[in-house]
Amino acid sequence: ILAAFCKLVDDDDSLKLILVPRHPNRSADIKSIARNLGLDPKPLGSGTHGSIYVVETLGQLPQLYALASVTFIGGSLVPNIGGHTPYEPIRAGSAIVTGEMTANFAPEFETLSSANACIISTPDTLANALQTALDTSEKLAQNACKALPPINDPAPLLDKICAALELAP
Repeated sequence: ILAAFCKLVDDDDSLKLILVPRHPNRSADIKSIARNLGLDPKPLGSGTHGSIYVVETLGQLPQLYALASVTFIGGSLVPNIGGHTPYEPIRAGSAIVTGEMTANFAPEFETLSSANACIISTPDTLANALQTALDTSEKLAQNACKALPPINDPAPLLDKICAALELAP
C-alpha cells in the first residue's frame, strides 16, 4: 500500500493516505516501514500536517470512510486473512479497491465486481487500481450502492456471520 501511494503521490502531491491497522499496536511498525521508504507518517489527530496518517486508536473507521473518496479494503493482499467487509465503505459512499483474497466476503465481492462497483487488484497493480478508483470514485461508489445497498438493519449480516461461525444468533 505504501509503495503504491509513493507512485501516486509523485503525480499528485495533494493526495492523503490514512492507514488504519486492524490492531492499533501495529501502528509503530507501520510508521517504521513508512520511514524506511522515505515517508513521514503522522499520527492521525496529532495536529501536524502530512500526506500519510496512521490511526492509533479504535472506533474511527465510520468517520474516516466518509472522508475517503477511495477505500482500500485490507487483509486482502496476503494469504490466510480473507479480506474485510465492504459494507462500511459502501454505506459511506467511498469507492472500493481490494486485493484478490476476499474469502470472508466472497459473494459480496463477486457481486461488486460483476456490477463494476469495485476494483480487485494484485500488489503489483495496486497503484494503477487506486488511480483508476480515484478517477472513477463517484461511479464506483454509486454502482456499489446499487449492487449492495447499505444495511440499515445489521441483523441479517449478524445472522450470516453467526451461521458461518456456527454460533447461535
